[in-house]
Amino acid sequence: MVVGGSTLNHSKTLDNIKSKVLDMTVIHIKDDTKELLMKFMAEIRPKEKKRVSYDETIKYLLTRGKQKNKKSLLPLFGCIEKEQAYKDLEELKLLDEKRFERLSRSRS
Repeated sequence: MVVGGSTLNHSKTLDNIKSKVLDMTVIHIKDDTKELLMKFMAEIRPKEKKRVSYDETIKYLLTRGKQKNKKSLLPLFGCIEKEQAYKDLEELKLLDEKRFERLSRSRS
């Protein structure tokens, strides 16, 4: 015996869940990328005032994140800012000059 159409509601709920699951796609990401996404999820959670899914995080990054959170996006692609790149190059140049001096002295 069915009371109040609960079997019908249960069936609709299952159909709703099935349609949502069928609309999802599996993507493969490395563990370090997943870790970065999780960190970013934690950063935007207070702004959104709710728990944020991977899907919502990726959408956030692709829309608002591009313009507003450039610094947060750069590590996802293994990038650094221009100023940091120049600083790193200067440090490498100094190291190379010191190595060259050492090699020159040892060969004399």
